[in-house]
Formats: sequence, C-alpha cells, structure tokens
Amino acid sequence: MCGRYTLGELDETDILQDILGKVTYCFDPRDEKLWNREIYPTAHAPVLTQQREIVLSKWGFDRVRGAGVIFNARSETLLQSGFWKKYLPNGRCVVPAKNYFEWEHVGKKTGDKYIFLRPQNRPLYFAGITDVRSPSHPYAVITRSASQNLRFVHDRMPLILTEDMLSAWLDPIMDPKLLILESPPLECRRIE
Repeated sequence: MCGRYTLGELDETDILQDILGKVTYCFDPRDEKLWNREIYPTAHAPVLTQQREIVLSKWGFDRVRGAGVIFNARSETLLQSGFWKKYLPNGRCVVPAKNYFEWEHVGKKTGDKYIFLRPQNRPLYFAGITDVRSPSHPYAVITRSASQNLRFVHDRMPLILTEDMLSAWLDPIMDPKLLILESPPLECRRIE
C-alpha cells in the first residue's frame, strides 16, 4: 500500500455510518480537511480502537532513528516483530475508508494512479495497529500480499476486514488466522 486513502462522505451504509456518526459527534463534520481529501502518512484520521472508542489518530509511528514515519505493518511478520508485537494485545484498530490509491510502478518509474474500492462502493475496513497510550494515537495500516488480480499495480495491499470480521479483529484474544485473510473483491480503475 502506497499511502493514500479517503474517508468519504457521511452518507455511507451500515457500520461505517455508525463509525462516522460517532466521529461526527467527536469531530466537526464541516471540517473539509477531515472528510473530503486524500489521507496520507502523518495526517490525522479517525480509527476505531479495541476499546470501541473513535480517536483522531496520526497515520504513522515515528521512527526510532531518523526522519519519517512507519505507516504500514506487514501481516506476515507482525507476530514476530519486536516493534509491533507490543501493540498487538491492546492496540488493534479498524481504519475506515471509502477507497485507497496506488500508483503503478513500471521499472523505476511511477506510472498511472489507480483507485481501489469495493463493489457498490461499500466501505473498506483496514486492519490497523495503534498506540493507545500515546497522545497522538499513531496508527499503521496492516498490509498483505496483493490479490493476484491487483498485482499489476502494486505487490502489497491493506489487510481488509469485512463487516463480520470487525468484532473478531477487536477482540482481546486475537485469532492469528485473521492475519492471512483473503481480501474481499475489489474494483480497480485507472484515474484519468
């Protein structure tokens, strides 16, 4: 995952509408900077924590050494990683999104921009990890190998939860099988 997604409008369905309703209660719904823009690393966006709280969080954990942030965590190494392992018991979160973007890579060149979304524009729920003890609540999106039909654009993609997986992801006892889930079907379109 390259590092861009959108939250979307307030007229979404089901669970995302409930999450966005709580966000609206906590944050100003007229804030165009929050709702109608691409969210990128170091920007702030709402996440749903394991404690079932909506918090405005910074996308990316500060690097221990050097500049920049770590904004993605690989699902394949999450359980063994000294950096991420400490956040797993209490720091899993859900990152709501309307869609996400990738740029096709052709050799060393960056090519066309693509948008990824669920059929019928259904909401996306990225599995994430956060530090609930930090004032900025940094979070990272957990990634996996891209589905076969999407690899022509990028070799990684977010670990996407379906509505029926949200409670299991936020449950205090995590089933490690959640880290190897197949993605729900996604549509992919080149942006002109």
